[in-house]
Amino acid sequence: MFGIGGGELVFILFIVLMLFGSDKVPEIARTMGKAMAQLKNATNDIKSEIQKGAEANGLDSKSLNDITGNINAEINNAKSNLLGDTGNLLGDTATEIEKVKEDIDTLSGHSFWTYKTPNVMLEKIQELDKDLLIFLNGLGSETYDKLWLIITNQLYWTPFFLLLFYLIYKKIGGKQTLYLLLFVAVLIAFTDQTCNLFKHTFQRLRPCNDPEVNSIIRVVQVRKSYSFFSGHAANTMAVATFLFLILKRYFKYFGLLFLWPLIFAYSRIYLGLHYPGDILTGYFFGALFGFLLYLVYRKLKPQYFPG
Repeated sequence: MFGIGGGELVFILFIVLMLFGSDKVPEIARTMGKAMAQLKNATNDIKSEIQKGAEANGLDSKSLNDITGNINAEINNAKSNLLGDTGNLLGDTATEIEKVKEDIDTLSGHSFWTYKTPNVMLEKIQELDKDLLIFLNGLGSETYDKLWLIITNQLYWTPFFLLLFYLIYKKIGGKQTLYLLLFVAVLIAFTDQTCNLFKHTFQRLRPCNDPEVNSIIRVVQVRKSYSFFSGHAANTMAVATFLFLILKRYFKYFGLLFLWPLIFAYSRIYLGLHYPGDILTGYFFGALFGFLLYLVYRKLKPQYFPG
């Protein structure tokens, strides 16, 4: 109707609300309804009066039909003129709306009714991910390369793990520490396998192997496996989350444990092995799995290993 689509109709309603206010729209609708009802009642009254007068003056039905026909014709002409004026008004309104849309398109640089598709959004995220990688990776220098190569190697974290579990042992005892280690082992195995599933499903190249960025960034170390998401980030965040939720009541500053996954995972960006998006996704799944296993631990502990 009037060449107006669904989107334009929504826009017209929006303009009406802006001009008259939402409180005026019901009042306008009621006024138009009353006018149409009054017109209908007046027509019926006229017909009734004509019918009575004709019967009083002895007019036959043919003459009566001619008179009512003329009256109906006049009424229809009046309705046609009214609708014609309304159609012209709506046509002018639609033209003005089109002009406003064109002005908006000119100012914004894109169509008023155009929305970004998921593919475009994904490309934007990947572009931002690469830009952030280039920036963070570029903060490094050859002077500190050996330090970050040590940080990224799990073997060099062994003294930290021994100290951590010694402190835990002093707080909760040997038996509870062994149960805790068992849960941590299950957690790491599950998180690591989930990470491998994602890597082989998405098959995202590591930055060091990606021809779009490996000539721009500093590639300190090379790995042939896929990039999304980071197993280092996921495993460390999972263990940190799980231990923090269980042991935070025993250690005042136990939240400092989260420095471990932060430093450990950043080493992967520094060396050119992961994008920031790989790290953040690993953090998300690690925290999720750590929290879920904590719920399981809390459910099973009173029944199977109280203490």
